[in-house]
Amino acid sequence: MCRLKVKELIAKAHATVGDLPPAQRQIMTEVITRLDTVYVALTESIELRAAVVAENAQMLRLLTDISENHDEYVNADEYMYAGIPLDYVSEINAYVSRDVEAENPFKATDTYLADVRAKGAEQAGEYLKQYAQGLHEDARLVLQDAGELCNGFAAQLRQGAEHE
Repeated sequence: MCRLKVKELIAKAHATVGDLPPAQRQIMTEVITRLDTVYVALTESIELRAAVVAENAQMLRLLTDISENHDEYVNADEYMYAGIPLDYVSEINAYVSRDVEAENPFKATDTYLADVRAKGAEQAGEYLKQYAQGLHEDARLVLQDAGELCNGFAAQLRQGAEHE
């Protein structure tokens, strides 16, 4: 049997799962669903990583250009200065500009960082909810509400990154 690609494997499994006895059909359906979900998440993660790498490669190229094309000099007070050609400064300013009118050059990086922050907020929310279980009712309700606020904040962080 030749090695199937993930999508082909999922499709073939869906096509043959009906032939299984009910107990095995249920577990196999769950395995297929999880495989499909993991595959989608992994694909999205790889695409985001590639975008972040491209953004960082562009910034590295700009910084390398400056490093290789600057002048160093010492003034009368013996302070060392670096002179950078204005075209390099202009290019970097254009690239990293975060003005309202400019397009964000770091969309993938911002999306990734927002997701990291959101996961931290979600973890804090889950911790608060777990911790609340051993408390009396008033304190438990307050901490459970705080946990929900953390989850709402996580959603805002992700949404904010999407709109930048």
